[in-house]
This record gives sequence, structure tokens and C-alpha cells, in this order.
Amino acid sequence: RRRETRLQVVTPYADAVRPDPAVAALVARHQRAVDSLASRPVGRLRFALPRQGAEYGLGRLIADAYRHIARADVALVNNSGIRDGLPGGPVTYGQLFQVLPFQNRLVRLTVSGDLLLQVLEHALRGAEPAAHVAGLEVWYDPGRAPGRRVTRVRLADGRGLDRGRLYTLAVPDFIAAGGSGFAMLADQPAEPTGVLDIEAVVRYLGVLRDPVAAPAEPRLHRGG
Repeated sequence: RRRETRLQVVTPYADAVRPDPAVAALVARHQRAVDSLASRPVGRLRFALPRQGAEYGLGRLIADAYRHIARADVALVNNSGIRDGLPGGPVTYGQLFQVLPFQNRLVRLTVSGDLLLQVLEHALRGAEPAAHVAGLEVWYDPGRAPGRRVTRVRLADGRGLDRGRLYTLAVPDFIAAGGSGFAMLADQPAEPTGVLDIEAVVRYLGVLRDPVAAPAEPRLHRGG
């Protein structure tokens, strides 16, 4: 038995399609709801926060928000999860959504100092850092082999990193599941905070002095 198939590609040009009034009304209603949310003011920045360079204020501000909201010892945000910068002056939810569009959930992990060191080594494996951090400073030597680059870590309390001690680490659930190569975290129990990454930043902006100035001091010190 022979079967013949014919394929035709039809381009539906917009000016040749008659809009369905019910669908158009539904889209318009949802668009109004989206516009209302997107235009909601969430804070005011003293200066513009561009997404540029090896380490930048916006990344430090987001990491600080994660740490504060999750009440963790340290926090980390992968640079690939930060998609845009922010202008100076008033900031809306829609503008912040352009920065953090993935709706990741913020989680808190309990990790050993040794595992935290592995996390930092992975973040510093390339020619440029792949993440921003909060709650610690890291000195590293990019001339060393990947996995052996971190030379010193200083926590917010001034102490060094204790490989045998337990620390709480705030990260997006994407990272906790091993995303962006952080496979060493994939088997660690994750405690949900009940907050999306973008909402963590919104809440944090609400507790800072207006207008908000992002942390200016580097936390990742190149050169050993």
C-alpha cells in the first residue's frame, strides 16, 4: 500500500489574521496585570549598577541579599544568573526581573569548610570569577592550577575558613542542584527559605538606607 504525503508551509501574516475578540480581551486583561506588577517600585539606587567587569557592585548586592534573607553565614550567586544591570535612581520590579528572570528559589545548605572551599575553587576555576560572594573574602592565584587557586579565605567575623567546621550557605536552588558545574552541592540537603531570588533582593532593598549604594569593596582578591 502506497502512502503519499504533501507538505505545505503557510506563513500567518498578522494583517491577514482576524483577531478573536475573546482572546484579545483575555490577553489585554493579563497584560494590565503584568504592567501593574512590572511598574511597582522596589527601591532607589544612588548610582547605576552595570553588569560588567570581573566583579561588580550589583553582584555583591545580590549575594548580600541572599545571605541576609536566608540568615546564612555566606552566600553565592552565579554570574550567569545575573542577566542585566540596573539604572541609577528609582528601580521597578520589571527592571529587577530583567536582572533575575529565572525565578529560582533561595535555599540554605549546611556545608563543611572543606566543601565550601571546593565551591570557591570552582567559582574561580576560569580566567575570570564565575560567581559573587557574601560573608567572606577570598584571595586567589589564577596562575595556579584550577582546584588549587584559593590561597586564603577570611570570613565576615575576621576568622579564617575552618575545613572541619560547618557553615550555612545561601544559593539559588539551581546551584544547589549542581547547576553551572557546582556538582559538589548536588547531594547536600537543601532547606527552602520560601523566597524567590528576586523577592530576596526586593526585601533586602527595603531594609537598606535609601538611596541604596551597592558594596564597593572587592571580595575576590586576585594575585594570591
